[in-house]
Amino acid sequence: MGEKKKNTLPIIALIVCVAAVITIIVTEILKATVFGGHFSVTGNLVSGIVERLLLAAACVLLILVYGYGATFRPGLGKGLLPTLGGFAVALANFPFFTLASGELEIVESGGVVTLFVFHCLFIGLFEEIAFRGFVFPLLLDKLRDKRHGAALAVISSSGIFALVHLLNLFSGAPFGATALQIGYTFLVGCMCNVILIATKSLLFPILIHAAFDVGGTIVSLGVAKGSNWSAPSIVVMAVVGTLVGAYMIYYFFRHERDAIELIEKPTASEHNE
Repeated sequence: MGEKKKNTLPIIALIVCVAAVITIIVTEILKATVFGGHFSVTGNLVSGIVERLLLAAACVLLILVYGYGATFRPGLGKGLLPTLGGFAVALANFPFFTLASGELEIVESGGVVTLFVFHCLFIGLFEEIAFRGFVFPLLLDKLRDKRHGAALAVISSSGIFALVHLLNLFSGAPFGATALQIGYTFLVGCMCNVILIATKSLLFPILIHAAFDVGGTIVSLGVAKGSNWSAPSIVVMAVVGTLVGAYMIYYFFRHERDAIELIEKPTASEHNE
């Protein structure tokens, strides 16, 4: 019975992926034909949530097929300091300084701002489940017998995560901004991988990713107008990013072997228990 269920999961995952793609295509068609090339801020946020929810569901099914579901457990494990470091980076990315100085202004209602926060949460949910929950364990499984296989899996999965953002060029994003995004998403991906290894849970990478995106997309998604960055915020991010990055590297190489626990399958006796 269990084997039959496992065999049907890829089919269900494919159906959900197709549903997500159809949703994205229909959204873009409606945007181009009915709404004159763009949705309202609310429309963009709602469509983004639906798309990412469907894609996240498909990725969950794939993770279950490959047996990497251990990352779904909640818990902090030995990851308190890496997790705090991740939240520090996310907070440094929030435009506190420009909001305080008036260089950045919230232009949407509280309801839209709340919807925006949920949108960021679903971005974090999908991207962490896809890249830290599936791509990273898959590569780790393939590279487990190589020297520093975990490091190679962290770098390669984070590289794939970063390069996927090249797709933003097709939605009209400037090349310079996209190149910058590829750089920092690679670093964020590496950081979230280390937090996953430390906590053995996707929960904290998801929350940190979402918090990072709240600051990073508040202007681009139309919730606020003005500047995200000022000289003080750049200095804070540079200092926090450097300190947290150095600690993450130190932590990873001290606990590199712990990564293998993410792909260990339970034995038959453990199943029976």
